[in-house]
Amino acid sequence: MAASRKGKQKIAEDKAKKETEEDEEARRQIAIYMLKKFPGVASADHDTKLQVLEECLDEMTEEAEEEHQEVKDEDLWKIRVPLQRCDMNNKVVLCGSDSEDESEGKPYDFDVWDVDTQTKHSLRLVQGKKSVVFTGNWNKDFLKRRELNLYDIVGFYWDEKHKRYNFSVLLRDTL
Repeated sequence: MAASRKGKQKIAEDKAKKETEEDEEARRQIAIYMLKKFPGVASADHDTKLQVLEECLDEMTEEAEEEHQEVKDEDLWKIRVPLQRCDMNNKVVLCGSDSEDESEGKPYDFDVWDVDTQTKHSLRLVQGKKSVVFTGNWNKDFLKRRELNLYDIVGFYWDEKHKRYNFSVLLRDTL
C-alpha cells in the first residue's frame, strides 16, 4: 500500500510540476507579446504595465476566439451545402443528382442538433443510386424554422460523442 500511495503522490507531483511549467510558458508568451506590441513597457511604471497586460490579454483572447471560429468554419463542418433550388422543398441533396433517384437500401433516421439555436431535430438519410439526401423534417425544422434561402450555406458534421449530426447556418446569402 505504501508503494501505491508513493506512486499516486509522484503522479500528483508530476502533474503539479507540469502545470507550473505550463503557467510559466504562458507568462513568457504574454511577456513576449507585450514587448512586441508595446516595446517601451519594460521601463513603464507598475500601473501602466497592468493596463498593458490587460489590453494584451484581451487581444490574445480575441485572437484565440477568431482561431476557434476559423476551425469551426473550415475543419469541423465536413458537409457544406450551398442551398440550390432542389434543396428548397422536402429534402437537401448532399451529393449527386437532384433528379428523382431510386432509393437503395433502408432509410436511416437520426438526430440533428442545431448548434445555433441549441435545439434537437430529426432527419432521414436516404441513399439512392445517384445521390445522398436528407429528408424527413427538412422543410419544417430547417427551411422554414431557420428561414433559409436559396444560396445560404449550411453545414453538417457527425458528432461522435453524442452520436448525432450537428447543423449550422454557415453563411447567409446577402443578395
